[in-house]
Amino acid sequence: MGKFVYYATVSLDGYMEDPDGGINFSEPDEEVHRHSNRWMEETGLVIMGRRLCEVMEPFWPDTLENPAGIGYVDEFAQIWARKPKLVFSRTMTEAPGDVGLIHELDPAWAEELRDKVDGMISVGGADLASAFAAEGLIDEIQMLTVPKVLGGGKPMLGPGFLGRDLSLIESHPFSAGTITSRYAVT
Repeated sequence: MGKFVYYATVSLDGYMEDPDGGINFSEPDEEVHRHSNRWMEETGLVIMGRRLCEVMEPFWPDTLENPAGIGYVDEFAQIWARKPKLVFSRTMTEAPGDVGLIHELDPAWAEELRDKVDGMISVGGADLASAFAAEGLIDEIQMLTVPKVLGGGKPMLGPGFLGRDLSLIESHPFSAGTITSRYAVT
């Protein structure tokens, strides 16, 4: 049985994008990247919002075809290529590559998916995760907190998380100051 896990990288003050929509503040070092590789390896299905899909596709398929020459980066590209992926978008008419396209979040469909997928079902993108949380579908949050203060931007946790209780499952600091944390959502 699968579980819906919202996985995100966030600044110390809670933003996953800077005020200009950039994510360069969160570029992982080797240790954090290898952690993300292991996490992605354990993921049974990747579900992402349109904006995240536009970042991840075509970057990782291009890296697979034209390796970066950095072992842990090229490894992630290989893992990414093997994973089934869906994008939720009301505006896209066609998804890139091997990504499936879904237009609406149907809670009954999501519950059926939970029963069919082994392992984690990664939900990526703040707006999509908030929509899943509003339906009570997010089981866990896994976050990488980067020791930077952005002072504004796109918050990691949207209104769908309001009133949800979080229980810390585990936390681990990396040598450069990034912290990974897992929270159960109740």
